[in-house]
Amino acid sequence: MAVISLIGVPSEKVDEVIDDIARLQILSASFRPVFVMDCPKLDSPRRYGYVAELLIAPSEWAFPDIRWSSYAAERLSDIVQRYEASIAVTVPPSGMTESVRLMLEAGATH
Repeated sequence: MAVISLIGVPSEKVDEVIDDIARLQILSASFRPVFVMDCPKLDSPRRYGYVAELLIAPSEWAFPDIRWSSYAAERLSDIVQRYEASIAVTVPPSGMTESVRLMLEAGATH
């Protein structure tokens, strides 16, 4: 499994990123994605049959006694362990990059 963080990716870019990763996954068959998102566009990964986990967005965080980064780190750790991920990558807000593609192709095969 490959945990793919879309945290910070604008909701209007989510479909494009997931479509791009789906094409890569179909062509390489080297990984099975688990998407971690902070926007409620769960239908995007699910249309491909992919797993999606939702985190509370930093802008929606309403717990002053707990840092959002602590919450996110704990959730991500749990997700990586639960899905026994062999790789975890972060897609930047601008969208897919060649380095993310390479990491998914190379890292998830081990």
